[in-house]
Amino acid sequence: MGIDLMEIAIAHNGRLEVESQVVQDYMFENGSKISEKCDLYSLGAILYRCLLGAAPTPKISEYIAK
Repeated sequence: MGIDLMEIAIAHNGRLEVESQVVQDYMFENGSKISEKCDLYSLGAILYRCLLGAAPTPKISEYIAK
């Protein structure tokens, strides 16, 4: 989702306005992908980076998903 939102921002001169219809449509279509698990993963990623000095790799995300 982050990559998709970044592409929307690039298409609008680097601005991502929450009020814009494009962003609202995107969030309506993809809102079900956002849950409490996202918050927990984000917190875990922050702690991982604090402890190890690097962001978690995609392989770690795939391992967690399994």
